[in-house]
Amino acid sequence: TQLKAIDFASHPASADPVTLRAVQKAIALIELKFTPQEETH
Repeated sequence: TQLKAIDFASHPASADPVTLRAVQKAIALIELKFTPQEETH
């Protein structure tokens, strides 16, 4: 997905491990939400 293309190394959140983890958690939830639709092809 486009979300996985995000470069966390250059992302401002990478300076804060807690924020980075929260962002990754949010992305994981988003991917879980949309993955079933993608797999129906």
